[in-house]
Amino acid sequence: MELFDVLLSMNPWWRGEKPEVPALKRDGFEKIEKDFRRAKQMICVQGLRRVGKTTLIMQLIRKLLDNGIKSESILYVSLDDPRLLSVSYPILEAHSIWGKRFGEKKGFLLVDEAHFADRFDLQLKRIWDSHKLPTLFTGSVALFLKKGISDSLAGRVETITIPPLSFGEFLRFRKIEHVSFGSFEDMRKKSHMLSDKVYAALYDYISVGGFPEILDMELAEAMRYLRETYVERVLMKDIPAVFGRIDTMKLFTLFVLLAERSGSKVSFTELSNSTGLKIDTVMKYIEIMESSGVVRFVRRLSRSFSRSNRVMPKVYLPSASLLRSFKEISISEGALVENAIENHLPGEKHYWEGDAEVDFIAAGIPIEVKFSNRPEDALKGLRDLRKHFEFDQAVVVTRDRTGGETQKDFSVVYIPAAAFLLGKDIPTGASGRGV
Repeated sequence: MELFDVLLSMNPWWRGEKPEVPALKRDGFEKIEKDFRRAKQMICVQGLRRVGKTTLIMQLIRKLLDNGIKSESILYVSLDDPRLLSVSYPILEAHSIWGKRFGEKKGFLLVDEAHFADRFDLQLKRIWDSHKLPTLFTGSVALFLKKGISDSLAGRVETITIPPLSFGEFLRFRKIEHVSFGSFEDMRKKSHMLSDKVYAALYDYISVGGFPEILDMELAEAMRYLRETYVERVLMKDIPAVFGRIDTMKLFTLFVLLAERSGSKVSFTELSNSTGLKIDTVMKYIEIMESSGVVRFVRRLSRSFSRSNRVMPKVYLPSASLLRSFKEISISEGALVENAIENHLPGEKHYWEGDAEVDFIAAGIPIEVKFSNRPEDALKGLRDLRKHFEFDQAVVVTRDRTGGETQKDFSVVYIPAAAFLLGKDIPTGASGRGV
């Protein structure tokens, strides 16, 4: 098939057909659209598979068309398409054919799953430097680092990350009325404003709420879909395509073992014994999965960076709903909520382990998840942490209890998980100060 015919199938608006797109848009759509149109830099939209990157592109294209932009002025290229495998420089060649066929020197360039093309960065750089087209390209989280984006496109790219759905987005997509909160005190005082529907929706969110495509599926169907189209595809196709030769079955087994341990510390020695892989290979595969965004690690809080890296980290997945994609894995409701809280916390975070444990320290604020509704059980760990690190306030995330306590050196705020996950002003910054 000729390259133009492939492009024609990717760009049906050239034939007068506008893309059908959902009315609901991801948070951040307006900023992406504005920055894309301004064209001061190329826009890189990073995100896991199935978070809605392609849908976002189609919504941008639909809005351009609805605003009167000529259809032939829009070029879309999906580099995940197997018909482009034999094309040496698909972005450059597609751009050249587009320009020759329509005589377009100015327009809009949108490239999906860019990391599947060899030297995609140099291809985009050449077009940008020559034409300064409004350009947007997407790809999986952190896979770009392997391809050299930071060097070749330095200063030319604004990077925007699209995470899995937040609880607020999930409620909006489900058309459930809700309020958002600011500070922790705001969450505590106003959580009574949340309806029973919001509290009930929390379980659906931690089960199937991370990815737009599965919101209307039954749990069993959603679990199967996530496993086949996200987990297996990323582990079996995307990672080997970018990182080279990998034992994909061992990689998959290692991922399942990590998922089983969500919210718990992981031992590389135990993982080595369970998989039959050498410890060096286990660490290599874990580094690949972490850089690809399929697992996340929270490391122990310590004054020594090297010591923090030597202690066993705690593992989480990028969305709690991924934990439900394996029916053979039994995950408690509390572990699902803890995973969701980790996902919601921005920036750097650590956990504490001394005489007792604290789940997270973020921006100098300890946060303990006690979904059993016994927040007082968290006080031992918080008191132990206070002996070693300064903090004035701590947060305990509960099922639905509010209130708080005042300790000798700090105060504790009890916040229901649903309210915490609707907080928009979660502090970011360093983890804490030693005493």
